[in-house]
Amino acid sequence: MARIKPHGGDRAQVWIEAQAYVKAKRYAEARALYRWMTKLNPSDRDASYELARLDTWEGCFARAEEMYRAIVATDPDDLEARAGLVDILLWSGNFVAAQQFIYSGMRREPERAELWLRSAKLLLWSGDVMSAIEAADHAERLAPKDGDLRAFRDGLYRGQARLALRGDVNFDDLPQIYSVAVQGMQRYRRFDFTLDALISHREGGKLVSSAVSERSVVDGRYGLNALYRWNGQLSFGLGFGFGLPHKIVPRYELRASAAVVLFVDWTAALSYSLWLYDPDKSIHIFAPALTYSVTETLQVEARVWVTLLLARQPAVTRWAASGGLRGIWRVLPPLRLMLSYNYGPQLDPTRLITPPTEAQRIFDPTVGDQKSWIITQLQSHILGAGADWLIGRNWGVAPWVGFELRSYGGGNFIGVYTAELAGYVRW
Repeated sequence: MARIKPHGGDRAQVWIEAQAYVKAKRYAEARALYRWMTKLNPSDRDASYELARLDTWEGCFARAEEMYRAIVATDPDDLEARAGLVDILLWSGNFVAAQQFIYSGMRREPERAELWLRSAKLLLWSGDVMSAIEAADHAERLAPKDGDLRAFRDGLYRGQARLALRGDVNFDDLPQIYSVAVQGMQRYRRFDFTLDALISHREGGKLVSSAVSERSVVDGRYGLNALYRWNGQLSFGLGFGFGLPHKIVPRYELRASAAVVLFVDWTAALSYSLWLYDPDKSIHIFAPALTYSVTETLQVEARVWVTLLLARQPAVTRWAASGGLRGIWRVLPPLRLMLSYNYGPQLDPTRLITPPTEAQRIFDPTVGDQKSWIITQLQSHILGAGADWLIGRNWGVAPWVGFELRSYGGGNFIGVYTAELAGYVRW
């Protein structure tokens, strides 16, 4: 059993012993020794500060906040304790109190980078990215060699342009799809405005259960999106898109989304998309998601997609539900790794765009009417892995590879391979 009582009453020796326990991550023993110090001398600020740090590491934010408040009340000029208290208040979503302690500290020491950094974090988590950038720039001028501060500033940007090249290929009779995506985003106060375009080239392949080859098709999707951050805990998004010439993509698309922080480590989101192919055919997609921050560098996201397909001529209603998991690991401040897995049935809306021709009926009498063009028996396992690497301060790359195993029933499996390379610049 671990010994948690100090050797004698030498405070200096006990401090060394407690620090050794912290280094070994034996926090229970370290906590017992720090408490011994505070009982021996209630005004032992260093021991109180170490207790608050331990509480923070172990997620006991209420105890850490109480300890930090006591230290700051005793010594308002203790910048380290004030910074720790502000961090706790920010993580707890208490932005009003965090702001009070930041500003009261700035009145005492207006040119301390630690306070300007926390002011930038407060502004960011409150939704005002532009003001957060200004505060972070000021903090960096005060402490240009602070690596943590620089890493935080590198994650902020006023706008971004992105170009992605993607290929979905297979060695069976499905179409090969090659696409180019361009996206531009600009921030203004609490808004993010995004313009995007996707040009897709679909060629080759055969119809399911048919010897008829599909023709080569080039199509495009274009969209405008706006995201509004109400505060650090709530955001809303709206988007509109259209297809041109909308042969294999929706004629119109409407999007809406919302996200809310439930607890310190949990975030819930819901998105809805409406795809209109023509007045008689539409698809509704509902996608709730739940994200859990395991640590400051590791997040796990679970998402469900519920797809509802409606057609009036002829009258058809189909729905499908699928789900997936995604993990995001920030290995280094400029590098994130991602791994995802999705599984479930899919609907192929392109089978509803054009009715079967008479020639197709002759080649395959089972084609029938449009109803048989809705593929509801398609099941997919989709595994993907990617990275997001901010190579320079203002540019980076985001490669992605994936493999999809499709089954159309009867034990027939088809493999689809995906490779994407994206590059982006920020300002």
